[in-house]
Amino acid sequence: TNYSVNKKSQNFDKNTDADVDDTGSKWSLSALRRYFLANNMPWEKVWDGIQDILIKTVISIEAIVNSKIAMFVKYRNSCYELYGFDVLIDSNYTLHLLEINIVPSLHTTSPLDKKIKNMLVSNLLNLVGLQPFDRKKYAEEEEVRKKKRLL
Repeated sequence: TNYSVNKKSQNFDKNTDADVDDTGSKWSLSALRRYFLANNMPWEKVWDGIQDILIKTVISIEAIVNSKIAMFVKYRNSCYELYGFDVLIDSNYTLHLLEINIVPSLHTTSPLDKKIKNMLVSNLLNLVGLQPFDRKKYAEEEEVRKKKRLL
């Protein structure tokens, strides 16, 4: 929502280079961290606060999520969700949770956006333990298993 509103502003500066993550209206988290540290701003305080918001928010929905998983999911480790958190940092470095997106957009509009979201999806799939599937290798292994059963 925030991006869909901001991109219409005459002041919106679109990033055009995935390797330059600290220009334009969208920055990577690592670029924000570098900016804070280079300008003697309290990065650790802000980052700890963001993590605190994320953890407390997830804890607050744990019972509801576990209840739904118990009702609707046959295999617990086959279900996961991705949430998008929008956190505003004001001029006093106070954090404000603006919204949580239960279906965050993975649509990419710039090279930097594509790089960040590709890494996000890759990390998410690695975190949940998804393994690449090779149909040809599976078929070969299945053939070997069938032959072993016949012997």
